[in-house]
Amino acid sequence: MDDHEAIALTNWLEAMCRHCDLGTLKAKPVPVSGGLLHRMFHVTTGKGDYAVKILNPEIMARPEAIRNTILSEEIARQLAGLIPASTARFSGGQSVLTFADRSFMLFDWLDGRSILPPRITTAHCGAIGRILGLIHQADITVEGVVRQPAHRPPYDWPFYLGEAEKQQVDWLSPLREAVPQLIRWDQQSMNGKRIISDDQVISHRDLDPKNVLWQGDQPWLIDWEAAGYINPRQELVEVINYWTIGPDGHYDPERLNALYHAYTQSIDCHGINWEPIFNCGYENMLGWLNYCLRLALGIEGHTLQERQLGEAQTRQTLTELRDYESRSGDLLQWLRRTDIAL
Repeated sequence: MDDHEAIALTNWLEAMCRHCDLGTLKAKPVPVSGGLLHRMFHVTTGKGDYAVKILNPEIMARPEAIRNTILSEEIARQLAGLIPASTARFSGGQSVLTFADRSFMLFDWLDGRSILPPRITTAHCGAIGRILGLIHQADITVEGVVRQPAHRPPYDWPFYLGEAEKQQVDWLSPLREAVPQLIRWDQQSMNGKRIISDDQVISHRDLDPKNVLWQGDQPWLIDWEAAGYINPRQELVEVINYWTIGPDGHYDPERLNALYHAYTQSIDCHGINWEPIFNCGYENMLGWLNYCLRLALGIEGHTLQERQLGEAQTRQTLTELRDYESRSGDLLQWLRRTDIAL
């Protein structure tokens, strides 16, 4: 951000802290990296340390956005009695607050750090597997949270390719090469979704290493905005792919064992038909790619920063989709062998 925007944000944060009775700023607010869609600041006042999450106004302008954010926070609050979850501070009975035309959320500052590859260990994987199992075992219900539908329309990948060709973007070639695969993955995902949609639980749904802060050996789950219903084994496969890939690009056997067996202390995985679950493993990546293409092509978002984010994430997600396809056979065989051995 430029100097003018930085000064305006600091002034807003200072006024907001007074308005919310958080005290007077003792230091300049510090931007916190990691968030892709919203902005986070570490704020120190005379009363304590806080994380202020300023919500993206374009996203929050969508009819369902505020409601979904409130519901996701209610999910976190319900699960916080069972697992270590960072939850928003309430003010006036609300978790999503508004001050001077900005929507935001407040959190007590959590002094931890994300553990990213290659520093992820078997102990980290065991802890994550145990927590994921406890969430799925809890099978909570939250009024207003709707189950995922069994059907959705296909994404229009040829349309995005046509727009990219009109604009002659510098990432046109990888998108053009990927479109036949995207159409195939989309069909596989929709087929898998129809088969596994009867079995759903409420969960975090984005248990990427960046969304877990560690205080020593203690993990804390943060960033619950994606929380909602999901097939539990679909999420297990996603989490395995987040946490157990080694530096060679393959599954690390020790980390995979640690996460899976910790998970199965709470959830029985015997006799599972894994194939439709693996087909549905493309689902969240395809949904994210669909959104990122809209940013990259200027269909959504208005700033250069949003367009650059869309371009970078489009490239990255195309790579992740190909990597998932190339690795999924190995994981599918491992799960089948493990089922026989248990």
